[in-house]
Amino acid sequence: RYLGLYVLRNILGQGSEMRVVVMLNVFGGAEQIHKRYDLKGSTAGRKASQKELSKKSPVLKDLDWLKNEEKLDLGEADRDRFFAALERDVQCLQSWNLMDYSLLVGIHNRDPADTLKNEVMPVVIIEDTSRLAYVGVVDILTLYGVRKRAETFFKGQLAYGRDVSCQHPRYYGERLLRFILDSVVARTD
Repeated sequence: RYLGLYVLRNILGQGSEMRVVVMLNVFGGAEQIHKRYDLKGSTAGRKASQKELSKKSPVLKDLDWLKNEEKLDLGEADRDRFFAALERDVQCLQSWNLMDYSLLVGIHNRDPADTLKNEVMPVVIIEDTSRLAYVGVVDILTLYGVRKRAETFFKGQLAYGRDVSCQHPRYYGERLLRFILDSVVARTD
């Protein structure tokens, strides 16, 4: 969610401009985040680097999720409501020819006996019996233009058709939704 777009002038020297986007913090909730994931639905190179892992609060990626996390075991109604909202967001981004966005997921491991704190910030939460997940779609401003088309072509060729992150917006969104359904939220059917 965007709060504002600002242009700061002359802070880096006479005649300079810096554009700043101010957004709500996806992880601005009341509970501590134990693990952070940036999920794009791609598995080609989508593993946190050693440099990232050495940080105090590393941001993990798709392959890390597959290795470290169980699917979120949501009730059918919660799963359907979450997925329908995500699907609408993705369809909107596809219609604007945008790609390279992620589902940011912050995991709070909890004891089911503990009482959850009241949320005062407008955050989106999904939960199962042992985890609370703060979620949000981020990095939504990448237009699939000439540069991204070329990147898709060349990386696809160099990677011998592997599932590289950069893809046409329609495929990009479908791949993310498929990954979320297959690997992030458990099906109850």
